[in-house]
Formats: sequence, structure tokens, C-alpha cells
Amino acid sequence: LAFPELMAASIPLPALAPCARGLGPVHACLHACMHRASDLSNGGGEKLKWLYDLHLLAGVLAPADWESLRALAAERGLAGVCANGLEESARLFSTPLPAPTMAALRHASKREMLAPARLRDWKYFQLQNLRALPDWTSRARWIWQRLLPTADYRQDTGVRAGGLVRDRIRRA
Repeated sequence: LAFPELMAASIPLPALAPCARGLGPVHACLHACMHRASDLSNGGGEKLKWLYDLHLLAGVLAPADWESLRALAAERGLAGVCANGLEESARLFSTPLPAPTMAALRHASKREMLAPARLRDWKYFQLQNLRALPDWTSRARWIWQRLLPTADYRQDTGVRAGGLVRDRIRRA
């Protein structure tokens, strides 16, 4: 999601600051679905806060917003991630979800590279990230960054100096 696209659909947050802006409801819902998927792929496990956020976001989406979410998720290859997160939210919190939108998201997910059922499989997720990169230069840089992460990244993630990939493979 590009910044200009997010900014164009952003909403004012005057309680935070006079000129503060936040993600619009469609982008916020898509972001929450992606963040949940990222957490699951990094071994973070299911977090109720992400599912409850989805429950709350689903509650403010207007019919036109649901259509925008469906179209954007399908266009960006995130329909499965969205369907999976929203369905899990509905399972736990009885989140009301529009059946036509959910059916369209599930249908669109069949054409996507990422299998939502495998989000917890770290090796699978990393392979999908690698495949998504456009060329071998980008892939080599990505591998290099995982084998030899920066000190800041290691501190943020708790990864030892030996590298993220080796640490994850040991834990897998």
C-alpha cells in the first residue's frame, strides 16, 4: 500500500492532535489482517487484540467499505489473509460479516500464492516472501539481511548475532 493511497483515504484524528490523521476504515482493516498474518508467520501465535481490532473495524465498515475491502484485498493478493482473519474474529466474537463479501474473498484467495492455513509455518512464509521479490538481486539482498541482520534489528527482535534464519531453523 503506497503512502499517497493511504493518505488520500485517511481520516482526521482531532482528539490526538489538530492535524493528526489515521488510516481509513478499509485500510485499517486490511492492515490489521496483514499484521495478524505477520505475527502468526513470525511465531507470535494468535493474539486476541488483533482479532478484537478486526471485530471493531468490521463493525464500522459501511456496505461500500466492504466492497472496497473486497476489491483491494483481491487486487493486492491479500483476500485469503483478510478472509482468514475476519472469519477467526467472527468465530471468537460473533463478528457480523457480509456473506457475499466473505464468499468473494474466499473465491479470490484461490488464485493467491499465500495459503492462509499455513500462516503459522515460518519456513513456508519465508519462502513465499522470497518468491514474491521481483528479481534475483532483491532476493539475494533479502537473504543477506536475514543471515546477517543489523544490530538494531537483532536488538528489536531478540535474534542472536548468528542471524535470523539460523535462529528460526533451530526453533522450527
